[in-house]
Amino acid sequence: MKRSQLILTTMILGVASVSWAASVNTSVTSGGASAVSVGPGEVVSFEIRGTLDSTTNEGLAFFSVDLSMSGPEAVNLGTSAAVAEGDPIMDNFSRNEGYDNNYGGTPIGDSLVQIGGASNTIANDPNAEPFEPFPGDGGIVPIDVAHTEIVLAAGTVVMPSTEGAYTLSLTNVFANVIKDGETGPIFACEAAPAGTSLSLAIEVSAATVCDGDANGDGTVDPLDAGYVLARFGCSVGTGDALCDAANVNGDGAVDPLDAGYVLARFGTCL
Repeated sequence: MKRSQLILTTMILGVASVSWAASVNTSVTSGGASAVSVGPGEVVSFEIRGTLDSTTNEGLAFFSVDLSMSGPEAVNLGTSAAVAEGDPIMDNFSRNEGYDNNYGGTPIGDSLVQIGGASNTIANDPNAEPFEPFPGDGGIVPIDVAHTEIVLAAGTVVMPSTEGAYTLSLTNVFANVIKDGETGPIFACEAAPAGTSLSLAIEVSAATVCDGDANGDGTVDPLDAGYVLARFGCSVGTGDALCDAANVNGDGAVDPLDAGYVLARFGTCL
């Protein structure tokens, strides 16, 4: 689907008013950090976060962003990255609960474009043309989405072998919010222009990898202990890069031994 077609879909969801109800601020982080240091060829986990700067609305109804990386070596995100829904509430923004072109983005050049989707604010009958066969069950329209910071999408990217400073950035941010006071089942929406957008800085260097640095921010500190504790019992080696990173001692399980491993290395970094 071309960008013009996706934007046309947002017009179906609601007509923008001349005075914006809110702007959407976005950022890319890794384990909540805005900068990380990794070794060549390592996997970096990241989150695409969003927050509305006003709550005079019923929350986010639609969003779309493009993701790209700059640095000393070209990184094709279409082949080296994978993106999916973030917070569980965002399942309502992707088929079969909502609408998306491809929630994880479509590779164009070295970028992933149109990451995101929309909730079913038009109360579409899943068996009706032209939207059939999704949403599969009509979905729900979650309220107050992004009134506080939320992970819109999450993913991983394999870093290249060339050392240096890389930046993972968002562009072409589009969003709609549900108008204040709307109760459904059909929700009127209006545009939410792009606000601030913060990028993730990734330093690739064989000399800056920290033993015990679970969240990859370049230091071993209480944030790493919290990162491990939050993932106790997760399944290592199943494709969950966040879980794999928490297994700092490499024994195939995330448990108190990993927390102890981190605590014993507080402040250390090669």
